[in-house]
Amino acid sequence: MVKSLHRYWVARVYWREANGWLKRLLAVSGTEDTPIRARTMYVAGHITNYYDPTQARSLAEDCLRLDSRA
Repeated sequence: MVKSLHRYWVARVYWREANGWLKRLLAVSGTEDTPIRARTMYVAGHITNYYDPTQARSLAEDCLRLDSRA
């Protein structure tokens, strides 16, 4: 679902709305390191990069850390 909505959010410039949903999703998904969580962090980092590059970098680093484990 996140993968499909990613294009929509970027095309419609719904960056902050997307970030809110993605943060909620990450909060309720637990702490288990899974490829789905890594993908969600990737999308969150990409969208956040449009308005907060520092936070986006943190998300990207976390995504890479998770992806290397999975």
